[in-house]
Amino acid sequence: MFEEFGDVGLIAEIERETRAAAASDSRRLRLIAEMVGRRVAGQDDELLHWACDYWDAAAAEVAAAMGISQRAASKEMRIAVALGERLPRVAALFDAGRVSARLIATITWRTQLVLDERALGVIDAELAGRVAGWGPLSVDHLERAIDTLIERYDPGALRRLREAVRARDVGVGKPDDVSGTVSLWGRLLASDGAALTKRLACVLSGVCADDPRTAGSFGRMRWG
Repeated sequence: MFEEFGDVGLIAEIERETRAAAASDSRRLRLIAEMVGRRVAGQDDELLHWACDYWDAAAAEVAAAMGISQRAASKEMRIAVALGERLPRVAALFDAGRVSARLIATITWRTQLVLDERALGVIDAELAGRVAGWGPLSVDHLERAIDTLIERYDPGALRRLREAVRARDVGVGKPDDVSGTVSLWGRLLASDGAALTKRLACVLSGVCADDPRTAGSFGRMRWG
């Protein structure tokens, strides 16, 4: 079906379709961000921390529309919101199809702890000037390149991430456990904690209505 293309033309078509696919991905995330704004923005802050809240409801709709899991849909939503609210220059490149969805996911994840607005604006501008040439890099190289910028303009954010990741741990059992029971405690990445919370909420929602046990404090759990 592509006999009309010579080798050079074929490569040009591959490049064109790659950019078109990236631009399409960007438009999808823009639509998701709009939906998040309509479903979640402006709702009571306390409701946003419920085990099942407006975010979950929106994620369920996005999941159904995309044919993916609710967890994957929630990830798409967080990327969409980060692009729209935190990284406008990088988002513009994505709109133009000049960067890939893979790169966008890495950027939004690595910059999530940059809280200083001025530093974030500079990092966004620096990234916009460099990311178009980062496509072939491995994930490790991408993360190191992004972390270099964060270290330069907001070193505290990078230290917070590194220190928090190093502090991850899960323990079972303590000397003061009540007889016949065992405690479970630990520290996870915020994204893993949110995913665990939602998964447990899903499991609890399937318990028989006549089960005398309650969810206890689970419904009040919050993840960073």
